[in-house]
Amino acid sequence: MHATTFASHRLPLGDETRPLVSVGQLLPAHRLLAVAKTVILVALGVYLAGGQFERAGVWLTLLLGGLLWACLYALNEFTDLVAERGYRPQRSLGLLLVAAPLLVSVAAGSLSPTLLALFLAMIAGQMVYSVSPLRLKRFWWANPLLSGIINPVLRFQCGVLWGTHPVLWPAYGAVVCLHLGAALRARVLQRERDRGLGYSAAPSAVNGVGLVLVMLGFGAMFLLYLEGALPAPVMLATVGAMVFAAYAWSGHVNDIRQVRAGWLGFAVLALISFFILLTVR
Repeated sequence: MHATTFASHRLPLGDETRPLVSVGQLLPAHRLLAVAKTVILVALGVYLAGGQFERAGVWLTLLLGGLLWACLYALNEFTDLVAERGYRPQRSLGLLLVAAPLLVSVAAGSLSPTLLALFLAMIAGQMVYSVSPLRLKRFWWANPLLSGIINPVLRFQCGVLWGTHPVLWPAYGAVVCLHLGAALRARVLQRERDRGLGYSAAPSAVNGVGLVLVMLGFGAMFLLYLEGALPAPVMLATVGAMVFAAYAWSGHVNDIRQVRAGWLGFAVLALISFFILLTVR
């Protein structure tokens, strides 16, 4: 998509008749599907650390983790609509979107002080990424840093804290490499959008770096299977993810919306993996 196309979507800033941001705009379908990523990362951490899914705290962490990221994704959409599309913010809605994740964190703190710290760290990262005046998403490197490294590890640790033993190093390698590679690919696919908004655009060279990282991530996953750390049935979901990655890096994909259209399949794979982790030990 060309820069002029992005500019045409922005409403005139001086027009007081600009529409207000509505609640219905805050969680588009692709954001709801991305919440599945939080659930599987927490569950993966529980499983690999030897935690027990029978514990109430584990289930509450899964629930609160998903709820936290639904709130944070909604905050991101809110700030995008205001900063990038020229919508007028509703002050009360904006305050609610800041307060909601904090309230979820208070609930998490009743389960564990460590969980509270992890939740607050994720909130802080999303605030500096999305909210003015910092709004680091203006810089292409902020997305790989947060979405590719920090946030996936923090989600994973939310599950690990319920475990009984250390997690094998390939698990962290898989989590970071897969997410960092995907984040780099996403930012490359948004280069025209970034230029149109006056953001810094990712250099095209990082596309190849992202592909290498994803391949290393899948390699780390198969090491976990060979070590017996993950049940063999989850491998089928991993193979499905590899097929999707091949599509995402193919010449047929040149827009982030094409990738997001495939997130439903990713959500299904994530839920299948989740139920396998619940039933196979």
